[in-house]
Amino acid sequence: MSGEEHIAPDRFGSAPPTVLDRLLAGLVNEEDIAREIATEVYAGLERFCSIPDGYTHCELGHKTVDLESFSDTAVRQLLDDPPGVIVNPAAVHLKAIALFQMLVEGDPLVCQDGDPLLPTVGAYLYGPPGVGKTHLMAAYGLRVRTLLDQRLTRVKQLMGEFVSTSYGKFLTRQAAWSGPPEGEKLTVMAEKSFDEKLNPYDEFKVDVESLKEKLSQFPHHPTDLLYLGFAELYELYRSERRRDAAIRAIENARIVFIDDIHPHGEREQLEVIQHLIERRYELHRPGTFITTNLDTRDLGGGDPTLAQRILSRCSETFVHLSFEGCEDWRIKVKARRIKLIERAVEERLASKEGF
Repeated sequence: MSGEEHIAPDRFGSAPPTVLDRLLAGLVNEEDIAREIATEVYAGLERFCSIPDGYTHCELGHKTVDLESFSDTAVRQLLDDPPGVIVNPAAVHLKAIALFQMLVEGDPLVCQDGDPLLPTVGAYLYGPPGVGKTHLMAAYGLRVRTLLDQRLTRVKQLMGEFVSTSYGKFLTRQAAWSGPPEGEKLTVMAEKSFDEKLNPYDEFKVDVESLKEKLSQFPHHPTDLLYLGFAELYELYRSERRRDAAIRAIENARIVFIDDIHPHGEREQLEVIQHLIERRYELHRPGTFITTNLDTRDLGGGDPTLAQRILSRCSETFVHLSFEGCEDWRIKVKARRIKLIERAVEERLASKEGF
């Protein structure tokens, strides 16, 4: 294919423009190139590589407060701006905090080679809503995400170097590709002629493939840590587009968080989590962390044989943390505010008795 075929505006016919074409047209910037390459390399899972915004305030800590002594204003503040630590923790909260701190510190009892990014156990947090399960899991996730980001510094540098070097090289070669002034002949290079060299578009494509290869071989990836809601996980399993690559990445990630498993008795949804637990067990990826209102005995979906197998897997790879019996903290705070309102109403009535 000649250079003119590549450079001509209509060379694609009905084919969609590449990111390079859109960059030249001013529709995207250089950062978009890196982002699109990363999307392909990481199976489109980048959106699951960070802890959801609603939990970025969470911390691995606790404190005790006397809600009865709080003013109405203070109670309102607690509802509007939840504290980063667990308030008035139960024993299971303290147990979970201790476990997650061991994992963050790389304790050899729970981490391979003392590496916080190679946990040798996961955790299964189950109990009713509002008792701090997701808070604690997210707080741990934020800590290990920071550790992973530190190790990904070289990946970010690699992407930046690629954009500045390869795109700059492309622009230089594109300017030269139009050939010499009319009437002059092409200078024959020692190794091959000008015409035989790759045109700028194909050379850029080769550079992109080279970068993808480097990224895939790097010891750490953004997808080493994934945080998915159960509904999102289920949709990925049902999706045909990028399904296989995404599922492989989830199954092989160093650390996976699955929040709020609630299949509501639907067999197909239950099979998703069954498959994930079994596959990560088989692949020796024990760093799976789950929040749910289902006891592990319920994961078999009524099949005793399957339930036993899942329970066996869970017993080997999960620390079980039961939050049953814990109070919903927000409801407790709201109840305290309602009491304040009721007391104010009674005082008002008492002061205007007989009106």
